[in-house]
This record gives sequence, C-alpha cells and structure tokens, in this order.
Amino acid sequence: METSRTHDGREREAALQQLQDIERAQAATWLDHPATPWWWAPYFAVWSGALVLSVGYLPGWGSALGNLALVAASAFLIGYQRRHRGTWPTGDVPQELHRPLWMLLVGAVAVMAAATALGFLVSVWVSAVVTGVLAGLLVWRYERDYARAAERARRRLG
Repeated sequence: METSRTHDGREREAALQQLQDIERAQAATWLDHPATPWWWAPYFAVWSGALVLSVGYLPGWGSALGNLALVAASAFLIGYQRRHRGTWPTGDVPQELHRPLWMLLVGAVAVMAAATALGFLVSVWVSAVVTGVLAGLLVWRYERDYARAAERARRRLG
C-alpha cells in the first residue's frame, strides 16, 4: 500500500513537471528574445511626432506621401524585428505580461487623445512635439516593465 502511494506521488510530480515544461515552452517566444536596441523608444518618439505632422499639417498629396513614408518606416521596423527576434510571440501570454501589455494599449490611446486635443486646441506643432515625447516615454516605460515582468515569469517557470 505504501509503495502504491509513493508511486502515485511520483506520477503526480512527473505530470506536474510535464505541465510546467509545456507552459515554459509556450511562453518561450514571449520571454526569450534579444533586448530591444537603445534607439527603440526614440524611434517611436520621432515616428509618432511625424505622424501628427503628416496628418495634421501636410495638405493633400503631402499628407499621403508622408503617411506612405511612415508605412515604409513601419515595414522597416517589422522586418528588423523579424530578423532580430527570429519570430513573433505566439500562444498564450504569460500572466506576468498582461499588465505591461494593457498599460501599453491604454497609454497609446491616451497619447492619441492628447495628440488630437492639442492639435485642435493649441497647434499641430505643439501636438507633434508633445506626442513624440509621450510616445517615447510610453515605449521606454513599456520596455522596462515588460523586462521586469518577463523576469518574474522566467523565475516562476524555472
């Protein structure tokens, strides 16, 4: 009887270890990637300010060409990330990363609202500068919070 309980305990431990291994493997694309480069937050600051100017200041074809240039810059960034990381994250997001991801989304909406309000109430140039600064700070903060949360997830998953 004692042997049966010991055997059941080992099976349970083995099953729990397998589940943890599966969770670790699923989280790998979210947790195991190179750090973003130093220019990441400044890139988003400049890009965001340029978007405000393109939409709010350039007339007609100028706006279209400005937006096309911003799309090209985004395509460059996506290509860079694919080469740098090797893959995009897939699967379930580890619990620890939920907060940084939500804060990035909420922050982006807040920056967009501030850009719109400043563009209408003050000037497009002021909006572009403030938007660039806010977007840069938002991305910097997100990267910092993401790195901390990813480290907590790595510790939890072993």
